[in-house]
Amino acid sequence: MSKFKVEIVETYRRYVEVEAEDEGAAYQDIDEQINEGFIDLPCDGDNYKYDRELFVSEIEEENE
Repeated sequence: MSKFKVEIVETYRRYVEVEAEDEGAAYQDIDEQINEGFIDLPCDGDNYKYDRELFVSEIEEENE
C-alpha cells in the first residue's frame, strides 16, 4: 500500500465594515477584534466565502 501526503488549503474570505481614520487604523482595529475574540474566524456571521483545494502527492519511501 502506498502512502500519500495531502495538502489542504482552505480560504475564508470575509467582508467587515469598520469606521477608521485610514487603512492602517482599519487593519489594526479588525486585527484587534480577531485577537480579542470579538470576531470568531473563520465563519462568524454573514458575508463570507469558503473555498477548499486538495493537493495530493505520493510519498516516496527511502530504502535503508
